[in-house]
Amino acid sequence: MAVLYSPPTHPHLFTGNSSLNRSQVSADPSTQIANPTLTREKSESYTLESPHSKKPPRFQIHLDGTHTHHLTQSSAHKWMSSINDVVDGFLTRMTTSASRFHLWAKDRPLPEEILKEERTLIDNILGKDSSKGVSLVKTWGRCQTIIGKGNYGTVRLIASQDPCIPSTRLYAVKEFRKRRSESIQSYVRRLTPEYVTALHLHHPHVVQVFDLLPLNDKSLLYCQVMEYCDGSDLFHQISQIPSGLVAEEANCYFRQLISGVAYLHTMGVTHRDIKPENLLFTSKGCLKITDFGSSFCFRPKENARWVEYSRGLVGSEPYMAPEIFVEKEYDPRPIDIWSCAIVYMVMRTGSYIWYVAKKEDDECYSRYLRLQRRAKLGRWDVLESLEDGPKGLIYHMLNTDPSKRMTSQQVLKDSWLESIECCQ
Repeated sequence: MAVLYSPPTHPHLFTGNSSLNRSQVSADPSTQIANPTLTREKSESYTLESPHSKKPPRFQIHLDGTHTHHLTQSSAHKWMSSINDVVDGFLTRMTTSASRFHLWAKDRPLPEEILKEERTLIDNILGKDSSKGVSLVKTWGRCQTIIGKGNYGTVRLIASQDPCIPSTRLYAVKEFRKRRSESIQSYVRRLTPEYVTALHLHHPHVVQVFDLLPLNDKSLLYCQVMEYCDGSDLFHQISQIPSGLVAEEANCYFRQLISGVAYLHTMGVTHRDIKPENLLFTSKGCLKITDFGSSFCFRPKENARWVEYSRGLVGSEPYMAPEIFVEKEYDPRPIDIWSCAIVYMVMRTGSYIWYVAKKEDDECYSRYLRLQRRAKLGRWDVLESLEDGPKGLIYHMLNTDPSKRMTSQQVLKDSWLESIECCQ
């Protein structure tokens, strides 16, 4: 079975003026556990632009308590960075010595009968009629600007005429490149689950997927057409503020994230790879969950009362719940809750709070477990950097016992969460 998780590639979440290093963590229990080496910079204003800039501030709080977001795409935007792509790249590097020769048939065009056979196999699984000869170019038009790249292929913008309104609409097109030496059966197994899952999800905080079809009549390359988000991703937003986002902005995003995750769970779906790179934005600050390559249907039959448990290492290491590393099978819903809590702490501190939730492998996590017991006795506050409202909620979401961890519906009904000023 493939191992679907990614270890952190650098000690600190973002490059910049700050860093988080194991050797710098003090043994003194008074050290701030959520961010051992960083102190939050306080400021009355919150804008990335200079006073002379004509652009509106990225985040602005108004006198009446409301706020607005003005987000833009980054030049190095990490669109759809799937964990499967990380593993694919890792496996490619591991097998370099065995595959250093160019594949003889790699660039040779497929015979028409073989291409038709493979396209028919994929279309049958997707429930499409192969005889109609539909393709991305015919249905949606030609792709334009590249907005992202990954091991899976390229993400491009496409401008398509909307039949419902007299204007052109932008979409994002994610290509699913067939991996080296990958069989058609393996390609189909990787291609279809993400699309089939995402196609049935309709929520303001989930990226809408519209279609999956071949690039053109002569290509086996399939492309997924999705909603275009023009405000970059959460990773980019946090990287602009090394000490973390201000509470009002982080709280707004957090409430939207919980709303989206709660919806997924009501639909019988868990994401299993909640992290800043997989949270996109519109320019107005509407958060949308994307990349369902690691998702899992824990209730495969409609109205089923039983829950199917998940297996294996899935996700991105700093955001993975502790039970993933020790249990052979586990309920996948609590791991989304854990990841959401970690994302909130990353938004507030600009750092990982630990590398991996394994007591024997991570001193920061080990210290959290020790100090958490003292916190319950009122002797020490592990999350002292947080206000009382989010602090209690995050404690419950980071309960190391998944059976006692809050559910998405319980988090959604939390009094502090309900009180958040959310612009969406």
